[in-house]
Amino acid sequence: MMEITFTCITCKVKFANGDLQRDHYKSEWHRYNLKRKEADLPPITFKLFEEKKEQFTVQKKQEIINSTTQVNTYCAACGKLFKSINSYNTHISSKRHKENEIKFKEKQQDTESAIVYTVSKKNKAIGVTKTNDVHMNEIQKDKEDMIISDEDNENSEEVNDDDDINEEDAIPTTSCLFCTNKYKTFDDNWNHMKTVHGFFFPDSRFVSDNEAFVEFLGYKIGCGRFCIYCPETRSRFPTIESCRQHMVDKGHCKIDIDGDKIIEYYDFYDYSPLFDENDEEYINQDNPMIDEGYSLILPSGIAVGHRSLQKYYRQNLRHSNELVVYSGNHDNIKKFSNMKAIGTGEPTTPEIKSRARDMKFLRKLKEKYIMQLGIKSNKLFKSKGAQGQARN
Repeated sequence: MMEITFTCITCKVKFANGDLQRDHYKSEWHRYNLKRKEADLPPITFKLFEEKKEQFTVQKKQEIINSTTQVNTYCAACGKLFKSINSYNTHISSKRHKENEIKFKEKQQDTESAIVYTVSKKNKAIGVTKTNDVHMNEIQKDKEDMIISDEDNENSEEVNDDDDINEEDAIPTTSCLFCTNKYKTFDDNWNHMKTVHGFFFPDSRFVSDNEAFVEFLGYKIGCGRFCIYCPETRSRFPTIESCRQHMVDKGHCKIDIDGDKIIEYYDFYDYSPLFDENDEEYINQDNPMIDEGYSLILPSGIAVGHRSLQKYYRQNLRHSNELVVYSGNHDNIKKFSNMKAIGTGEPTTPEIKSRARDMKFLRKLKEKYIMQLGIKSNKLFKSKGAQGQARN
């Protein structure tokens, strides 16, 4: 009986059984020899392939080191060192850098190309001959394609926090917040954002000034390069265009006023029509509003933390959205019971009422703080008396 042999013609090797042969066909060595065969080159042994692979790996690691840790972009005009090209490009386009560049040129007139240069550490010698193996590059690329998955555009590179904010980048009220369209009047721009981008203010009937609100959002997007919907834990975008693209792609052409997020827009909402000016029943007098000076408990039960503990509050832990709603009856609240907007996703009356209590409490707390600050200032002020009055 004729003995069955298992061979690989491409690599010119024999195997004891079919399992070893099938495993060989999946190996990088076999794929490498297949590419050499396509280029009319003879196959190489497994030992030589391992040597080439090790040499190629060391070379690639050295290239990665040279392109990341060993080369840094330095701005001599501002005295800042940047580890990424994107953060460096963002910096040199800022107004502060251009001002420092002019001053630096005046001081360094005799030195050419001294504004920006590259700092490189001396490369350590590695006893490996640099090679350009096309077939090994193809093998490595195929391997990376099987391992590396596509990254989300949202994980954009973090911009250096030291970059200066240029107030001239603020988006005016006659320009769209989410695209490059410009209009002659704010009303035309407002209609465009509503119809094209579906933008609207939650609880819009309680917004005191639409144009001032849009101006604030334009400053946040243009100067800060922040998404108006994402939490503050998210890093800044490198450009205004990337920030706009993110909001359009993710459906973030909207603002969030749930929970304590409405505090950011405190100056633009007026819920006073919901309550009488002298009505204090919605505040539980037995419940202390301030907890050890580090947190403020609003009437709805939402806790607002002190800024010194912001790194703990910004951990973005999931929390309950249940609100403690006052159950009292008011005549002036009934007219809003059937005013829920259709198709806009506006909240029900109890949710609006809960936010109204929070905002009124914050307003009274602010007035109390201003009054206490004024009393303290009066105590610090010492009158010198009328002119000519004798001192004791």
